[in-house]
Order: sequence, then structure tokens, then C-alpha cells
Amino acid sequence: MDDDRDSTTSDVAASSDWADDWRAGLLSCAFWLTLLVAACLYAAATLGPKVVSLTVRQHEALRQAARAAGLAADVEQRELEMRAFERDAEFVAARARQGLRLSAPGEILIPAAPASTRPAAPPADAPLPPLWPQLRELAENGLLRARLLTTAAALVLFGFTFLHDRRPVPRSRAASQ
Repeated sequence: MDDDRDSTTSDVAASSDWADDWRAGLLSCAFWLTLLVAACLYAAATLGPKVVSLTVRQHEALRQAARAAGLAADVEQRELEMRAFERDAEFVAARARQGLRLSAPGEILIPAAPASTRPAAPPADAPLPPLWPQLRELAENGLLRARLLTTAAALVLFGFTFLHDRRPVPRSRAASQ
């Protein structure tokens, strides 16, 4: 009979240890999840404006690079025309006739816009991030950033206040650590 009582007591103790370990594990997961959400909110509030600023600057740099490439092509075209004016009498005569809207005998003029007035191809912009409207709102709305930071602080306080294991560490564990 004593053996039955000892085995029942050990079974109850084992199931109690298992339940306590399961509860501690669940609390630990909830604690770390709470801290992870708080860190994400903090990162969004602090890094959001910087990401928007960086993206805007990158797009502006791409537009400026495309404009510079267009201007470089225009300069190259002007240099070619300048050399042609210096060396090719036929080119000079053709340009003079074009400027005066005259034609040589047997020549048919087809009106076209000069190369310098033709619109340049629009620069290919890099795609915006998928959450661009939300990032833009986050960067421009100081109240929203303050609320995110307050929520992150409240989650950290909640996690450290309520989501920790309140059981005392047994002396056998404390001695081994």
C-alpha cells in the first residue's frame, strides 16, 4: 500500500512539474513575443522617417543621373555639330537653308523638330517600396510616431511586470548555476 501511495505522489509531482514547466514556457514565449512587437513598433517609429528620406533621395539621384546623361548626350551632339560647322561646307549650307526655310533645287523638306527641342525620354524610376503610403504617413505624422513609441514602452512595461516566471528558483538549480 505504501508503494502505491509513493507512486501516486510521484505521479502527481511529475505532472505538477510538467504543468509548471509548460506554464513557464508559455510565459516565456509571451514575454519574448511582447518584446519583439515592442521592438518592431520602436523601429517603425524611429526608422520610418529615415527610410522615407533615403528613398526620396535615391529617386532624386536617379532622376538627376538620367538628366545628366541626357545633357551629356546633348553636349556630345553640339560638339559634333560644331566640328561639322568647322570642317564641312555642305553641312553649313544645309543648316543655312534649313534656318531660312529654303530648299535646294530638287530637294524636298520634311519638317521635324530640332534635336534640342525634342522631349527627352522620361527617366525610369525605381519602384517604390510596397508600403510607401504607410511609410510616408508615418514620416509626416509626429503624433502617430509618438503613439507608436508610447505603445512600445507600455508593452515593455507589461512584459517585464506581468510576463515573468514568479516561481522562486529552487536551491538545487541556483547552486548549479
